[in-house]
Amino acid sequence: MHIGVDLDNVLNNHYVEWINWHNTLSKQQFALEDIQDHDLSKLTGRTHQEEIAMMRIFEQSVYFSQLVPLPGAREGTELLAHSHRLTVVTARSLTIQPQTEIWIGRYFPERFSEIKFTNQAGSNGHKTTKGEVCRKRGIELLIEDSREYAEECHQAGIPVLLLDYPWNQGNLPDRIYRVRSWEDIVATILAR
Repeated sequence: MHIGVDLDNVLNNHYVEWINWHNTLSKQQFALEDIQDHDLSKLTGRTHQEEIAMMRIFEQSVYFSQLVPLPGAREGTELLAHSHRLTVVTARSLTIQPQTEIWIGRYFPERFSEIKFTNQAGSNGHKTTKGEVCRKRGIELLIEDSREYAEECHQAGIPVLLLDYPWNQGNLPDRIYRVRSWEDIVATILAR
């Protein structure tokens, strides 16, 4: 099977480091549970454009360079890569493509056949959706943390394993399945 794997909050601890960075810089003190939406401006009170600009600053910070794999992600992708084709499908901006590729090479060597950037989190350049990328690349299943991106894939007919987080709660349509950990992800895929 060809499996798409999101990067931020699926392979790494992106929001944990963003919270550490944000709390250090601001008078606001947030916990992971406070993030109820992928649009962080709803949490911080900034405009959407201001939040995009702040994310670009975060991406140049030491906190961003300290991102580490989620527990079980390295082992899970290694196990899955033995019998499935894996592709990273990330909404990250193309402006951080080089450092993204270095990070994946460092922590997940030879696990992924390719890395596809939708640029949905970018402020400039061509953007596409994860649903379009998955359909065009022949991806048969996506592992994701964003409810919005999961629903894009659902609309494209692609099933999704949605990693359980505060920002993706609520009823899910058919073909979007909630999973709680990388151990759960692997068990669900191997049981198919």
